[in-house]
Amino acid sequence: MKALSHLRRFAFVTLGIALPLSVSAITIGPGPVIGTDTAGNTYYEEFQDWSASDLRALDPVGPTSGRYNFNDGYDNSRDLAAFYTHEDPQPDGNYYFRVDLYDLALGAENGNLDLYVAIDTGSTTAPQTPWLPDWTDVQVDPAHQWELCIALYDSTHFTLYKGDFSTLASSYFVGAYFNSELDAVEFGIQKAALYQAGWNGVSPLYFTVATTKDGTNGGAGEICAGGNGPGCGDTSKSDIADTFKDKDRGFSDGVINGVISSSDTAGRAKYASIAHGNQSVNKASDITWHIYDPSNSYKTGFVRTLDTHEIFKVPLNIHLSGTLITAALWAAQPGGASDPSDGPSFIARIRRLLDPSQTSVPLSLIGGVEAEQIMPYFEGAVNQVSMARFEEKCQKVFGLTAADMKVMHVPERVIRSYATGYSPLNGFTFADITAAGYSATVLDEVTHYHWWFDSSNTQWSGEGGTEDKPAEHKIHKINGVSCFLINDREDQAKFGNWDGGMILDTRYTLLDKALQSDQAQITVVFDDWEALAGKSFNPGSGLPEANNNQMQYQRNIRWAANHQWIEIVNLKDILDRATNPSNPRYDPNWVIDHGTQSNLTMQTYEWLKHACELSYDFWYYNQFNGSPGNEQSFYNLVPVLTGLQGDYRSRGLTITNDAQANAADGPKLPSGKTLGDMNTPGTIIRDTWDDVAAAPNNALKKLAEYMYVTMIYETAWHEEDNGNYQSHNYQNPFTNPDTTWDGLVSWNLRLINHLRDVGFITYAARWAQEVTNGTQGATTVVTSGDWDQDGQLEYALRNNKVLAIFESRGGRMIYAFHMHPTAGPISIIGAPVSNPSAQGEEEFTGPQANRCSALKDMNDGSYVDAVYAVQLNTPDSKSIRFVSPDGKITKTVRLPDNTARFDVSYVENVSGALYVRIGASPNHLDLLTSGRSHLSTVATNSYYGVMNSAGGAVIVSLDHGASYNPTPMYAGYQNRNLPLTEEIEVSGSTSFSFAIAADVADLAARVSFFEVY
Repeated sequence: MKALSHLRRFAFVTLGIALPLSVSAITIGPGPVIGTDTAGNTYYEEFQDWSASDLRALDPVGPTSGRYNFNDGYDNSRDLAAFYTHEDPQPDGNYYFRVDLYDLALGAENGNLDLYVAIDTGSTTAPQTPWLPDWTDVQVDPAHQWELCIALYDSTHFTLYKGDFSTLASSYFVGAYFNSELDAVEFGIQKAALYQAGWNGVSPLYFTVATTKDGTNGGAGEICAGGNGPGCGDTSKSDIADTFKDKDRGFSDGVINGVISSSDTAGRAKYASIAHGNQSVNKASDITWHIYDPSNSYKTGFVRTLDTHEIFKVPLNIHLSGTLITAALWAAQPGGASDPSDGPSFIARIRRLLDPSQTSVPLSLIGGVEAEQIMPYFEGAVNQVSMARFEEKCQKVFGLTAADMKVMHVPERVIRSYATGYSPLNGFTFADITAAGYSATVLDEVTHYHWWFDSSNTQWSGEGGTEDKPAEHKIHKINGVSCFLINDREDQAKFGNWDGGMILDTRYTLLDKALQSDQAQITVVFDDWEALAGKSFNPGSGLPEANNNQMQYQRNIRWAANHQWIEIVNLKDILDRATNPSNPRYDPNWVIDHGTQSNLTMQTYEWLKHACELSYDFWYYNQFNGSPGNEQSFYNLVPVLTGLQGDYRSRGLTITNDAQANAADGPKLPSGKTLGDMNTPGTIIRDTWDDVAAAPNNALKKLAEYMYVTMIYETAWHEEDNGNYQSHNYQNPFTNPDTTWDGLVSWNLRLINHLRDVGFITYAARWAQEVTNGTQGATTVVTSGDWDQDGQLEYALRNNKVLAIFESRGGRMIYAFHMHPTAGPISIIGAPVSNPSAQGEEEFTGPQANRCSALKDMNDGSYVDAVYAVQLNTPDSKSIRFVSPDGKITKTVRLPDNTARFDVSYVENVSGALYVRIGASPNHLDLLTSGRSHLSTVATNSYYGVMNSAGGAVIVSLDHGASYNPTPMYAGYQNRNLPLTEEIEVSGSTSFSFAIAADVADLAARVSFFEVY
């Protein structure tokens, strides 16, 4: 704006607020409220009423893009990025304009930014001129002299110039809105102003768009050959700070060469965000804490990510592990849908957002394995079963198959394709992906792509680098699998904000993609959903830590959603554009096909590659290609029977080798059996799978499969004390390599150490088959065996109706199964896929407990894991008796012939009443996909029961001195805080008895033990 130009400003006091333009598609100003997130942040429409069809032109940004740099702190505010126009369809409507700037500083328009839009209306009669107004010393393209020029000085001052430099009345201007967080300006005029300038309402309009610094008439905005500002020299040079089409800005020849047509279109950057959620089947209170936690100032939780994408109506690619789906379905809250942390409502919301019939911008579900096992160590049958169980769960919960999801998540992105010479771990992980019906996955640009196909290139393209190449944003087809690449440069910046929006480098790279003629490129960012939710995983402590990620991510998605030159996309939609010739947007240039590859070394993402000393084999075997590592060997580990194992560093121990770790562990399995691997018979991992594979094909075999693939969760995960992995040189080598010995984490061992317990489920599957075949008759059998490979005996009562398995530890009934007349063989006691309480066989009481078996003697926690003496066939051939180490508790369990009922009697002399818990999980297989929705309870004076409408029940009688306690300590809402379990607590003193039945009808004929013995 020139000196004295304030004489041509017109105050417009209503600018900057939403104007009631009832017939307009564009609202100048914040616009209506579009949503309020769970934390209470309210958002407005802002620039989202503009569409991609309104986008007319893009311009490079940055100091070397062609803009003039005054170096006054406002150069980015004058740096044009995009120009839009929008015409109301009605003749008496408005015409709207918008510019996006690289970084509009707050208040830049008040002295440091003026905008000009010169319009060639195509008139042959209206006054026209090539010279831009306000002594800017530049002409527009001579083929497109202007008849109307909008000079916008700030939100309330403007001039509407005609071609003879006279002005139109201010009433033709309908408002302007500057937003420094979103770095955009929108303004408009009545179409009548264009008619005044000779437009016929039909012919194309042509625009010259430019920015200047205020004071272009010898003031601060003057640009000369030798500099800028007052007294800078020759003032005849162009004072344009930035414009479209002409990188020279008319500085050399005094002409802005090129114009923007009202029919022009521009490219769009494609941007995909992936939220990967993974939790084991833990307590309801733990899962709800992840879904939404208002207790911290950040108000973290998974729902915050859904809020962001739902409010701004942009796609999100989500992956939930099968275990997280199950855990969330179970994690109900008293408030139901009114409580943002309610698990079933969270899943229902995802289901709605995945359904195109229920949402205008559907989310996309990414498939995968059930519980995030590291796939190269389970190639073949295990991977296939794991993916089949996950697909089955997604069909039931979301109505989606692998063919619907198309894209699958490879856990920790650990993958390979080379012949190992072994079986079943043959080295060809990609084959498992295609065999499961998926056609795509997601890998990493700076690891997989670089080391497999671009290793000769030393120019760093990741975070902090500038060597961004189209190939790094393509889909790479490898062994028939289309692989998207996570782009490290933008991925590392997804939580970075600059002035309420994306950091400048991400703005730059996305705009660069939009400008390129090759539009078949995508930028992919990824993170754990926990991190997106504001609960980032601390690899040192192994615990999540609250932060403000969810708010920073929300700002970035808001910024991108308000810039229509960024298209936020679902991966499966891009895959269809890339591979489906019938798609209107089909472009074969998306795909680089590498054919069949059999020499691709195992790769993962950078942090993990650094942590495992360049190969995950070091975490699994502590060796790679014959070279020893410096990590605890998962393969050679013997699980503990009881006591601690893992988490050595967080326990305050200084451990430098496996021998020291073994000495610090609790007592190991008497069997001495190691975890091993799928290639090695005689180890837990291989032998347990062979047992599953050989099991009869019934519902309990499927439950065994679910348990197996759940217990191998995040296989061989280790502690890590060195997080400095960013070398920016393709790890050649890492600047700060991990040289310390790292042990296994205890949360992983709580799962994998119980993989051997799958043997209980396969034993039950064989029992069910024997019942079906008639080899297990109505007569009760008392038996024993080592079904969990620990080298110790377990005990069983079985007939043609039910089977119960007992441990001497606590004298607990750890599992019970029922041959249900309609549901078939089902599990009713025990929660086999839930997170165990300990690395060993302890179950614990109170907050430490994560499972509840049956006949769990609670008093002061001293009995629950004590080793009871076991007497088989006592007092008769249908009974087992357990006696506590101190002799104060004697419990006898009897199974009558041809009856689905266990009669239990206690004789005790502990201090006060003895409290006993029964963990009810009727039809455990059904609970995996239905949560609590099929459960109901019944309470009478004589019994309490938990029933599953899909088949299955646990009924506990309340007679003969046994009392029901409706509020057991730490049991939570509905007494179902423990995963997939309702805790039933009874109590009695001295002598009392009760029964555990699989059906109410089985209680009818019961009499007290004390009437018989």
